[in-house]
Amino acid sequence: MTGVYKKFGIDGAGPGKLVRLLSRIYEIYQKENPSSFLDLDYEEVNDFVSDVNGKLERLIRRDCGSMRVLDTNYPVDVTAIYTEVQVSDHIASSRHVQIADLIRDFNPEIDDFHGIKLGLTPGRRFPAIEFIDLNPRLVILGKPGSGKTTFLKFLAVQCIRQNLISNHVPIFIPLRRLAEDQEKPDLFQYILRKFELCGLDRHELEQLLKYSRLFILLDGLDEVNDSDRGHITNQIQVFSNKFSGNRFIITCRTAAQEYAFERFTEVEIADFNGKQITAFSRNWFRFAQNETKSDKFIAQLKQNRRIQELATSPLLLTLLCIVFGDSGDFPTNRSELYEEGLDVLLKRWDAKRNIERGQTYRNLSRQRKEDLLSQIAYTTFDRGEYFFKQKTVEYEVKDYIKHLPDVSRDSKSLQLDSNAVLKAIEVQHGLLVERARTIYSFSHLTFHEYFVARKIVNIPDPKVQEQALIQLVSHISEKRWREVFLLAIGMLPNSDYLLGLMKIHANNLISADQQLQQFLGWVNQKSDLVKSPPSAPITRGFYFALSSMLPKARTIYRGNNADLSLDFDLAYAFNRAQNLSARLARIDSLSTVEDREHFIGRVQDHCRVLIRALTSAFNRTSDNGLKQSLQQLREGLPPPEGNAIVAEWKAHGHAWTEQLRNVLAQYRNIGHEWYFTRQQTTLLKQYYEANTLLLSCLSRGNDCYASREMRREIRDSLFSPN
Repeated sequence: MTGVYKKFGIDGAGPGKLVRLLSRIYEIYQKENPSSFLDLDYEEVNDFVSDVNGKLERLIRRDCGSMRVLDTNYPVDVTAIYTEVQVSDHIASSRHVQIADLIRDFNPEIDDFHGIKLGLTPGRRFPAIEFIDLNPRLVILGKPGSGKTTFLKFLAVQCIRQNLISNHVPIFIPLRRLAEDQEKPDLFQYILRKFELCGLDRHELEQLLKYSRLFILLDGLDEVNDSDRGHITNQIQVFSNKFSGNRFIITCRTAAQEYAFERFTEVEIADFNGKQITAFSRNWFRFAQNETKSDKFIAQLKQNRRIQELATSPLLLTLLCIVFGDSGDFPTNRSELYEEGLDVLLKRWDAKRNIERGQTYRNLSRQRKEDLLSQIAYTTFDRGEYFFKQKTVEYEVKDYIKHLPDVSRDSKSLQLDSNAVLKAIEVQHGLLVERARTIYSFSHLTFHEYFVARKIVNIPDPKVQEQALIQLVSHISEKRWREVFLLAIGMLPNSDYLLGLMKIHANNLISADQQLQQFLGWVNQKSDLVKSPPSAPITRGFYFALSSMLPKARTIYRGNNADLSLDFDLAYAFNRAQNLSARLARIDSLSTVEDREHFIGRVQDHCRVLIRALTSAFNRTSDNGLKQSLQQLREGLPPPEGNAIVAEWKAHGHAWTEQLRNVLAQYRNIGHEWYFTRQQTTLLKQYYEANTLLLSCLSRGNDCYASREMRREIRDSLFSPN
């Protein structure tokens, strides 16, 4: 036996020598015959997993710990900027709904246009990590820049640290690299190669698969070339079937997902909500060691709803953070910011990661792509279509590409090409999104509006552009066109012509109505008496609104000018008094005691607001006569507590309100009854929208390039009689 002991390196003496020899022989046998292993118990498997993770950790940190984002010249720590991902179990593009269902209860002439909230993901939202715990086989879909790769890298890092999906070994595989590998390995061989880099062998990989302890993260199925995608898809399906007890996650852009993996659950990454936007922003500026800017960034984002809409996309939110971090502000010319966002989506995002997409759409230049999107945007927006059928988009695509060289004029070929181009826009850039089956919209209303303005501004023929601008001005009083005007003003090299058209159209709205012209005369007369006014156009706009649409008065001016603040308090008190009378007229129609008590409570609250407005006006004025009149009016009001307010106001409310009107007219020259007809009220609203739009254009500073003469003409004409 001496030679045997020597062969296996067993030395020493005693009864334990034979035991050590047998143990050594068994160890060698196990390595050469892994299928003959005795089953390990639970703790032994966990220890084995821990040992493997220890050897893989450096590789996972290298591949998943950081990433380059857009134009940052340094790697960004994935864990530092990670923000909780939420998913929806309803895939938007699979919904069978109608356009009417998507825009139900929305009126663009009354509601804020952005109330449609196209960015909100339908269905229930769940924290993605909780969903992963419950579903070991997932396909995670998402729009371009929705954070799919960042999420998988975060999972890999947290798993290797045993913070998530504990007692598993994470393997992160960019599917594009697997497909492009010259040796054409299958999934098992590709994973084994990673193991061997870390000193692990085939047997250890097989053991992990046997005990269902691999957490396999397959990133970017959409990034695989069309010619390889079928082969890679088949590999994944075969491998996941063979080792079905292990955990799998596949990511893919929503529009590129064509194959339904067996026994996999599909979810879609939800757009960022307000809390996620705030959390990501704080994480970003903290990582960039510029934490003091995060509060300012979030505050300005909330003040600018158009830019805030873009922030629902993690990629575009990252761009906003970078831009704000560099300058400490957003560009005043929003079109420049949108252009940069489009540059990211149309070119830089895939190019940064060396991803080449399919051939169908590649031959179109950046400008051609934007021209096509502009045509789609203008046609649909002009018809008031914020959601549109797939066939509508394909028609516009066909109409555009048929004029390009090297494009077949055959109708069937054009139809196939138009469908391919539409899918390419959706997959590659995400600028058009399938909101429900065969129903599309732009990814953000902001981009829809931008492309409409771009279509108008970039018309090369001066005569055709002149007609387009005239057509645009016909929408000057429509709220949904407001942002298009502002963007066009910022994009035009000289905006004199457009501003002149807008001024003429605004003035013509009420130029033929003598009573409305008299009303504008009073507005100007009243404004001229204001001491230290903010500016003549704003002061005139304030009094215009004060007497025709009170809530707008504080929209156009929010300052503390003594005259304007006093007149607003008085007008507000008068408005509350009128509303109180109107409310009490309905009390007799209430049938139950509970309804009456609730109604009386509302009336009492209304009365308290009226008293506060009177008190504020009393404190503001230095006119003793006005003070005395307001004091008498205040003493003439019944106390808001108790039920006496109802009887008292029904008996004396009308007389009290008329007394207040007389005080307003005598001391402040406001509160006049103009007796506008319904048609005149409509014209006044249109006139107000047109003039405030002109005011907004001028307030954009250098972003509105106009001559001094044109600026002066417009300022002199705003809210003034012809």
